[in-house]
Amino acid sequence: AAVAFTIVFSFWLFFFVNWEAVMACHSEESCRESSLLYDSPFEEIGIGRTVMMFCFILLFAYWLACVVSAAHTLRDAAEMSQYYKERLGIVSDDMLGTMVWSEVVSRLVQVQRTHPFCIVQDGLSALEIANIIMREDNFIIALTNHGALASHLPWWIPARLAYTRAVLACVRPLIFRWAFDSRGRFRQDFLENPVNLGKRFRVLGLVTLPLAVP
Repeated sequence: AAVAFTIVFSFWLFFFVNWEAVMACHSEESCRESSLLYDSPFEEIGIGRTVMMFCFILLFAYWLACVVSAAHTLRDAAEMSQYYKERLGIVSDDMLGTMVWSEVVSRLVQVQRTHPFCIVQDGLSALEIANIIMREDNFIIALTNHGALASHLPWWIPARLAYTRAVLACVRPLIFRWAFDSRGRFRQDFLENPVNLGKRFRVLGLVTLPLAVP
């Protein structure tokens, strides 16, 4: 809601308010005589206002992406809450807040034995559950140690820029939403065609380049 309000209010300030009249308004009488708002704000759009319009379109697309992401997050949270209540016997947030993580893991291990939720293997250990949760982070660490993300950057670009939240927010879905199949295993074409991953990175770079303007 905050992002939507910021976009709408900023759009109104940029395109509907006549700032020349506002700056020329020095008294109550002059303000009454001046039109502080454009009657037709989109009739004459110059280069500057066109650039701003393009920026607002990008911001609106970003807001839509946030809405979609929030919807998926809420759906996953609802499914997780239902699973915790029905399978793990954790019926409230207060009950979960008083439990240690090891107890939750032990219940997951027990449920896997009686009502398997992991179809790749029969049993799960606490270490395997931790590895599943930290899988993406572990791969990011491995890519960092291998120098895959920042070793080929030009000398004038600091390596730390490759690990900002914005960059990682693009890299994570680019790699992990394509690397794994529905069973959580590596896709064969991901392993055999690294050139395709390079093409995806180039396309992502071209798509996100205009976002540097706002």
